[in-house]
Amino acid sequence: MGWQVDLDKVRLVWREGTEPAKQLVFLTNLITSARAERDRIIQETFG
Repeated sequence: MGWQVDLDKVRLVWREGTEPAKQLVFLTNLITSARAERDRIIQETFG
């Protein structure tokens, strides 16, 4: 069993004025990349 994430609903938040942890930056970039890849696949598949 693995993780399933709804890319449209997930949101990572950190307090303004604080330095985000490297893990949060990594997760934010990963989610952004996953959204872009999903959108690219949908575009290629359905035009």
